[in-house]
Amino acid sequence: MSSTKVTNLDRSIQSTIEWLRDIQEELKWPSEERVYAATKAMLSTLRDRMTVDEVFHLSAQFPLLLKGIFFDGYDPTGKPIDIDNREEFFDIIQNRFEKKSGLDGEVITRAVLRVLYSRVGAGEMDDIKDIMPDDIRGLFIAAKKSIEERK
Repeated sequence: MSSTKVTNLDRSIQSTIEWLRDIQEELKWPSEERVYAATKAMLSTLRDRMTVDEVFHLSAQFPLLLKGIFFDGYDPTGKPIDIDNREEFFDIIQNRFEKKSGLDGEVITRAVLRVLYSRVGAGEMDDIKDIMPDDIRGLFIAAKKSIEERK
């Protein structure tokens, strides 16, 4: 474990590592760097599709370090951006992740949403789901169902 000798920072680092490990388990990828990049790509795409209020509500559930990842490069001007369907959503993630990876954003989206439903909880995630277009909303419903079935 990292030791900054600042208890709150150490806890945030450890908690963020746990979140990323959960996503890594969902993705079944060996590379932590790749998991981090994929998580950042998905979270920033989700963030940019959310209202500013919801961005702050969701981020309040994150450990400090994950908040930094979530807000890195954020400009609330003109938000939420207009993404009408899941293919558009996946394409943005793909472009933010690895343009030549051959992996579409759907795998990343589904994995991160399952972890968000598990760690943030259904109430906040359902609030976000409700502001999404119908086509994207289905991804949230599937993630929630997956988490409920595991319990």
